[in-house]
Amino acid sequence: MKLTQDAPTDFLQAFNRLASTKGTLIDDTKHESYFETLGPLPIQAVVEAARQLQREDGPYLPAAGTWFRVADDLAAAMLTKAATHAALLPRRVDEEEADEIRVARDQFVRQYEKLVGRTLPDTHRWKQEEIRVPSYACLTCLDTGWVEVAGTVADFRQAGEPVQRLSRCTCFATNATLEARRQHSTPTVTTRSRSR
Repeated sequence: MKLTQDAPTDFLQAFNRLASTKGTLIDDTKHESYFETLGPLPIQAVVEAARQLQREDGPYLPAAGTWFRVADDLAAAMLTKAATHAALLPRRVDEEEADEIRVARDQFVRQYEKLVGRTLPDTHRWKQEEIRVPSYACLTCLDTGWVEVAGTVADFRQAGEPVQRLSRCTCFATNATLEARRQHSTPTVTTRSRSR
């Protein structure tokens, strides 16, 4: 999903349409602050949230936090829907692809054995493990939770060239793979009784 911070034109159109339905005068400062607030959300969710907010009664432009909350809820629903339709797990590997992976794995094992100066037993998992192709719950971040995004205008002014930053992926809080990793890596505290 494309983030709002990477789609300034789409955001500006949605912002102007929403502001025009509320009869609110806007300026560059207000536009920039809303853009910054909504930047980490998917643009599709931000545009749809603007459409929903247009239909609400009231003469004033909703607060940026209100727009963010509506768009965030929509983004979560979109991610859930995408995850159920993606059908990425498990992925069957056809025999030709499995053979190519097996050849590459065998080549790696031979190079490894040459490098360390010893031969792995035939029962070693690198030689016997079933061929599986990695699949991801999120194809945007490949289950890392982070994506590269364009830097801000201030970054550009300071550096004098385009700057790339890391930002949390929209799946960060909802990705089942990331959640499993977090659960697995949570340290456990044990207490020991002192003997006297």
